[in-house]
Amino acid sequence: MTHYSSANQLLRPGEVGLVIFTEGRDFTVNADGSGSTGDWAVDPLRRVDWIFIYYRRDPADASHNELFMARSGDLEGPRPPVAPGGRERYLINLRDIKFVGQTTVNWHKFASAGALPIRYIPTD
Repeated sequence: MTHYSSANQLLRPGEVGLVIFTEGRDFTVNADGSGSTGDWAVDPLRRVDWIFIYYRRDPADASHNELFMARSGDLEGPRPPVAPGGRERYLINLRDIKFVGQTTVNWHKFASAGALPIRYIPTD
């Protein structure tokens, strides 16, 4: 099984990815490789080559995280912001979902991320 230490390892030069941290709520993978994730505060106009899912199946075990990659499908939304003044949210439909490996690196280090559970890489 392939192990990764950084989200950047999943991209080729010139590609843009959206990395999402989830413990599984609202993350589905169907037998045909389709699925969905979220309600995420994403920019619907921003180009993304790949969606990467950093999936912590067991919230009590931060050292075992599964990694999936997929092509972005249609977005469903916008849905109202969670908090007043917040960003609108979208359900991200996924296609061609593949399990690509795992990581023992925590979310913040893996995605070079702060507290938010999503991160565009590379950043502009």
